[in-house]
Amino acid sequence: MRLFIPFLCILCLTACMQEKSKNDCIIIPVETRQTNRLDTLQGEMTHFETSDSSLLYDIISIDILDNNYYVRSRGNILSFDSSGNYRHNISRYGQGPDEYTNLCSFFIKEEKLYLYDFSQKQLKIYNKQEKLIESMPFNPHGTNHAPFLVYPLGNKLFICKLSYQGEDIKTPTLAVCDEHFNYMKAIRGRFLKEGTTFLDFIYPSKNENDFLYWEAFNDTIYHLQNLTLHPKYVIDFNGHSIPQSFKKGKDFYEMTQDLNKAENRHKYATMVRYVHEDIDNVYFVYAYDEENFLAVYRKNNGTVKCYGLDEKIQEHYKMANFLKVTDQYIYLILEPQKNIENNQTLFKLRKDEII
Repeated sequence: MRLFIPFLCILCLTACMQEKSKNDCIIIPVETRQTNRLDTLQGEMTHFETSDSSLLYDIISIDILDNNYYVRSRGNILSFDSSGNYRHNISRYGQGPDEYTNLCSFFIKEEKLYLYDFSQKQLKIYNKQEKLIESMPFNPHGTNHAPFLVYPLGNKLFICKLSYQGEDIKTPTLAVCDEHFNYMKAIRGRFLKEGTTFLDFIYPSKNENDFLYWEAFNDTIYHLQNLTLHPKYVIDFNGHSIPQSFKKGKDFYEMTQDLNKAENRHKYATMVRYVHEDIDNVYFVYAYDEENFLAVYRKNNGTVKCYGLDEKIQEHYKMANFLKVTDQYIYLILEPQKNIENNQTLFKLRKDEII
């Protein structure tokens, strides 16, 4: 599988820092050759309806409200019911008060839909009937920093990934805004150095004092302590991690080109994304040897189980580099192998049955 850069799934922002010691990190050992294979009997498959009105490209996120799926694909948000039937497209491009011009973030919080328009620097809030109820402009409070991506942090705060302003300006990677979208404080520890990021850069905790954060081609997962990012987990791919010497002096696109070379495609495991954490486990997806995998780290015994698709499923589908985890379920996205004009399929697994 070549490392594909989806439109709008990777945007301009990458961070750098003077790395702190990782001696206190928790090592997550991933054995890339020891994988469990998932078959159709282990989960529930929901095919998203394909029509001229409901075409999906790369899937960035899936939110669930009232048993309906809100699927973000590129700059659109499409709604499907629990059976995968298309409901409607809630996207509103334009300059009107309830419209947006550059959708960068979307999430659901307390049964309200939040859309962040980067061009207008506004966080627009809609009710379940998709009617605009509030539009909050970003208040910089004397700073030149502006949010590029926005996600909720606890009940009242927002965590923002800031926009890159050029190499001459030292811009923190993350900052915190209050419930009224007023800029509060920058988070120490990492700074932007160029323009690429995954839109799934963060897993916000229910605790307002912590979250997980990750970056492209970086096997370290960070968390927040005293308004500073510190390494918490390090993914060890047992000889298949990308060495620092390979990364040195390369930007995101140069890394992608080199990893796509035939001699490297089967050598390195990479693209750690969509990291989730609960009391018992850490979940993430990664790419290796032309295939995507789900990994589950068990905190109680330090072991990792990796899951790919079995041969029968792979005749029809391939696993996308996507993951959503709820209290009871793990959601994967399957992309068609043959009829590529069809929409993707949601593969829903019970956590207690596969872990």
